[in-house]
Amino acid sequence: MTHSKFRREMKTLTDVMTVPVTVIGKEVVVGYDERAFTSAVKQLQP
Repeated sequence: MTHSKFRREMKTLTDVMTVPVTVIGKEVVVGYDERAFTSAVKQLQP
């Protein structure tokens, strides 16, 4: 993959050009957001 491919993917996922972008399951977390990380991980657990 090239950097431009990652940029396009990030723009598609978030509509912004901010890092970090983390995908957890179906959730996309932009920036560092501990609550969002915790919530997304809990959704993965049975």
